[in-house]
Amino acid sequence: MSIKKVFALILSALIILSVFSGCGKSAATDNSTNNTNTTADETKLKGEIEMWSTFTELENKVLTEKVIPAFNQKYPDIKVNVTPMPSGDDYKKKIITAATTGTTPDLARIDITDIAQYANEGFLLAVDDLPGFKELKDATFEGPMDTNFFNGHYYGVPLDTNTKVAIYNKRLLAEAGFTEAPKTMDELEQAALKIKEKKVKGIAIGGANTWSMPPYFLSLGGKFTDENNQKATGYFNSPESVKALEKIVEWKDKGIIGDCLLGGEGTWEGFNNAHYMMLDDGPWWYPANKEQKEVKDNVIFAPIPKGAGGSVSIVGGEDTIIFKDSKNKEQAWAFAKFLASDEAQTIFAQELGMMPVCKATANKDVVTNNPILKVYVEQLSSTWARTPSAKWGEISNVIGEAFEKALRKKATPKDALDAAAAKIDELLSQK
Repeated sequence: MSIKKVFALILSALIILSVFSGCGKSAATDNSTNNTNTTADETKLKGEIEMWSTFTELENKVLTEKVIPAFNQKYPDIKVNVTPMPSGDDYKKKIITAATTGTTPDLARIDITDIAQYANEGFLLAVDDLPGFKELKDATFEGPMDTNFFNGHYYGVPLDTNTKVAIYNKRLLAEAGFTEAPKTMDELEQAALKIKEKKVKGIAIGGANTWSMPPYFLSLGGKFTDENNQKATGYFNSPESVKALEKIVEWKDKGIIGDCLLGGEGTWEGFNNAHYMMLDDGPWWYPANKEQKEVKDNVIFAPIPKGAGGSVSIVGGEDTIIFKDSKNKEQAWAFAKFLASDEAQTIFAQELGMMPVCKATANKDVVTNNPILKVYVEQLSSTWARTPSAKWGEISNVIGEAFEKALRKKATPKDALDAAAAKIDELLSQK
């Protein structure tokens, strides 16, 4: 056997040993050091943990009255206390204050876009070396799981998720000559041009921002960064990205995009007034609008139409994180895993109609027998997780400004993306 082969075998053995070393020192950064002892039988764990929750009152009721009792069937000696919290900036301030003063709870539900900031500040425990993480990762949809990834490690696990799909006014779609939802961006454009003859805008994009534009920009072939989220130049301003933005600008110039794109009549209002044929939105849209005249028995839900980049939507939702200062890391990890498990996700789906993060749950009747939820779960297999960076807020603004400049003809798509890519590279280089 050659020296190279012997060396490769030794190296492989060392890697395997490091993987199975449990929860000793993490190989990530100083921020991810676990120093967590592991118990062979987690069901024997004892203790009391606190979780901060931004769930609604009804959601917290399900959590405390359904999910936690199910957890205690397996972990009878772990008491879980849930502390309701506000969402938004007030919650972020509470987390930062608690983390900097050493007064955090054991774990918390946080928005997916906040993972990178908190991980970068050293507030969170890296979980990828914890027992059962690999199995949990394999059982979870990739898009939601990726929202926990930052700087080479995972700092949480998905709790709840959402995405957006295409929603059509069935009557207007028929008037455009389509009996079913357009499957491609080319077909969507054809339908939009046809319905324009009825003085209806075919496509309602909610704004030039990083929540509204990605399903179209990405599906048309655009990219934001490289796969490692380290570089925008050559990706955000690639020929494919320029072509994607040029197509959206072309749609606007042809008058087939709703005024909502640049601050006019909103997507919901325009759709409910039959001014827009199609919009894209999350699973909350239908319950809020189902009694509207143009919605009741008159909508078709479908995946985002395919373009050069496929059918790609954006992922939203919340993750469960464990604070680095937790004194009960093993107990907190047991609960975090359970929240993402098939058992807990099935309860959430049955009681609240929530989209599951667990693949097995997505194959159950509670999802497959729900024609609307089924479409959302199908789309979840092809979603984009916003760039995991502590500077995401600033990056998002740069992207939105570039899109708007091109749409308002203040810059060509290429010039707008070139300038933005350089700014994003600078932000990505900052730790």
